Amino acid sequence: PKQFIEVKGVPIIITTLKKCLNVKKIDIIYIAIHPSYKDYLLELIQTYDIKKDKIKIVNGGKERLNSIENVINDIYTNFEIKKDDVILIHDAVRPFVSEKLLERCIEQTVIYGATVPVVSAVDTMYIVENGILTAMPDRRTLYSGQTPDSFRIPLLKSALDSLTSEEREFITGTAQICMLKGIEVHTVEGDSKNIKLTTTRDLMVAEKFFEEETMKACVLKGINDIECMLIEKPEVSAGNVLVKVKACGICSSDLNRVYRTGAYHYPTVLGHEISGEIVEIGEGVSQEYLGKHVV
Repeated sequence: PKQFIEVKGVPIIITTLKKCLNVKKIDIIYIAIHPSYKDYLLELIQTYDIKKDKIKIVNGGKERLNSIENVINDIYTNFEIKKDDVILIHDAVRPFVSEKLLERCIEQTVIYGATVPVVSAVDTMYIVENGILTAMPDRRTLYSGQTPDSFRIPLLKSALDSLTSEEREFITGTAQICMLKGIEVHTVEGDSKNIKLTTTRDLMVAEKFFEEETMKACVLKGINDIECMLIEKPEVSAGNVLVKVKACGICSSDLNRVYRTGAYHYPTVLGHEISGEIVEIGEGVSQEYLGKHVV
């Protein structure tokens, strides 16, 4: 399956999981997967030090709709659901979804009940029948859909339970479930990097995105257990800046953490007393700081 393909040595699904785990508003992550791949997935989760306490694996269904129902049924079996509780249904092969987009989807879904992220169509679109161009829709009304499709959980369950056998036959997307039942699905501004990895060309683009979103770091995993590795580059929050490190000192406190006392938590990224260049700014920070050198 595509979600197990590696990009820069990391399985796609692991990158996606890490993005979702970074969002504090997400309480639990369900993964619907074919039973024959469950053990392999658990092995990957352990290999890449993914926190398992927020992950629940359920059997996937024959179709996407069946997998969603399996997750919803398990949620109602194990949790007390409130009317404003939200579910985000995301493609495992969209590993470059941002924390900001996930949070935006949650916030807007609490308000509207059902949302989907979209980006404006950039190409001219045609309607073709039997090889003949029959219409050219107004591009201003056309958008490319992304995930996560997001819903208040009770709203989605009600829509699922009311589907007829005929409706089930032609449903291809989650938002379509609500549209069939007359439920308004609001749009959320998507992200051009939130692409679905489907083709070989997508994987080539993904390698570039991965390089942009990761950085090298010395990571302390335990006393006398240190590894230089690629980790996710932090997103810049409001009022803060991102500094590209040009030089980094080694402090006596680093030596103590590595060889003697250890750290308060693991894994821990070592290194401070840095100098570098401001390469990204958060909301509310003046553009004049970009490119400035800091110590």
